[in-house]
Amino acid sequence: MRTTLTTLVLLFSSSLAFAQSFTQPVGISKVTIDGSGTNEAAFTALSVTYENAPLYSGTINTASGALISLATSDLSASEYAGADPNGDATHYVLLTSGDHEGLSLEILETTINTITVSSDKLESLSLSGDTIEILAHSTLADIFGAENSAGLTSGSSVNQSDRIYIMQADGTGAWDSYYYQTSPRGGSGWRQVGDTSTDYQGLTLPLDTGILVNRIGDEDLTLYVYGSVKKTETHMRVLGPGFSLLGNPFPVDIQLGESGIYSAENGYVSTSSPSTSDLLFVIAADGTFDSYFYQTSPRGGSGWRKVGDSSTDVSTQILPATSSFYIQHRGTGLTWNPSRPYTL
Repeated sequence: MRTTLTTLVLLFSSSLAFAQSFTQPVGISKVTIDGSGTNEAAFTALSVTYENAPLYSGTINTASGALISLATSDLSASEYAGADPNGDATHYVLLTSGDHEGLSLEILETTINTITVSSDKLESLSLSGDTIEILAHSTLADIFGAENSAGLTSGSSVNQSDRIYIMQADGTGAWDSYYYQTSPRGGSGWRQVGDTSTDYQGLTLPLDTGILVNRIGDEDLTLYVYGSVKKTETHMRVLGPGFSLLGNPFPVDIQLGESGIYSAENGYVSTSSPSTSDLLFVIAADGTFDSYFYQTSPRGGSGWRKVGDSSTDVSTQILPATSSFYIQHRGTGLTWNPSRPYTL
C-alpha cells in the first residue's frame, strides 16, 4: 500500500490567527486502495487513524465498578449511550490526563453526572481528578461514504463486490465482512455478509481498528481519510489472548522499535523462538504476510527480528501511517501503549 500524509493542519500554534477558536488538531491522509490488475484480487491494509472532534469534556470525581461520577452535572440521560447494528457502543470516554491517559472506555449509559462504561474495575485505576473527553466512534460511512463515495465495486451480492474485512474481537482470528450492495430486492447500502437487509453504515470503527479491503476491481482507488489528530501523549489499548488486527492510531509512519508493541512490562511474550513469542504480521498487496517478533536470546541477541532471520535487527521496519497489522498474543494480556510520535 502507498500511503502519503498529504496535509497535517495542526491548529494549535499561537502564531496562527485562525487557530485561536480551535482546540483539536486536524489532518487528512491520501490512501491508495490497490486494484486487482492482473491478479484475482488485491488486499489493502487500512486503519482508523483519526478521531472525531470531542463532544464533551469534564473531570472525574470518583470512579468505582463501571461507574464514573463527574465533578459537574451537565450531561443528559442516555445522551451518548447509542449502539451500532452489532450492538457495540457508538461513543466512548477518552482519558486525557493521569496515569492512564490515552485509555478509552465504551459508554453504556449516562445520567446528568455519571457515565457507565464497559470496564467494571475502575477503582483499580485511581481516576479521581483525571480529565476526560467524550467522542463518537468513526463509522463505516465515515470512512467509505454512506453511499460508497469511495467507489468500491458493488453489486447485488458479495461475490460481485469489493469486500471489507474486520477481525472479530474474540481472539480467534475470525472475520466479519461487509460490502456495498446495489440490488433491486435488498436495496442499496452497506451490508454484512449473510445479512442482505440490515443497513450497516453506522457500524462503529474505533480508533486503531484495522481494516482489510479485498478489491476485485482492476483499477486503484484513491481514498481520503480525515478527522482530528490524536492529541493525548499516548494511546492505550489492552489486547487479550489470540489474534488482533490493529491500525496505526497516528497519521505518521512509526518504526517497529518505537511502536510500543514490545516492552519488558507490557505483557508481550518474548523468547528466543518465533514459535513461542508473540508475532506481528504485516500484509502485502497479494495477501501474503511478513512476520516479526521481539527476540530475547543469549545467542541471537535481543531485538526485533523477521521470522526466518534471527540475527538481523529490524527495529527500523516501518509501520505505515493509515495501515494495519496483526498481532498474535500468546499470553493473558498485552497492553499496547504507543507514544505520540509528533509534538503538539
